[in-house]
Amino acid sequence: MIATHVQHPGFHGRTSLKYVLPALAGGLSYADLAVRDGQAAMQRYQAAVYGTAPEETRRQTFADLRAYCSMDTLALVRLLETLSALAAS
Repeated sequence: MIATHVQHPGFHGRTSLKYVLPALAGGLSYADLAVRDGQAAMQRYQAAVYGTAPEETRRQTFADLRAYCSMDTLALVRLLETLSALAAS
């Protein structure tokens, strides 16, 4: 039988990328980013698009959001690599 789920104590019962990533693919962190979670990303995006922030603030917000999305993408790639290796063993 093929296992369809992965559980790890480091998940703390959660399935969020912010919990799964350090448990399975350590070495990546959102700690140094200006945007560290999805809630903050949504709020910053809405403020930049619909708010009255100066252009430089908007530019910085979009740069911060690109960094956050880049980390999410890299995190998913690392998790895929880790899970693929577990499945092959």
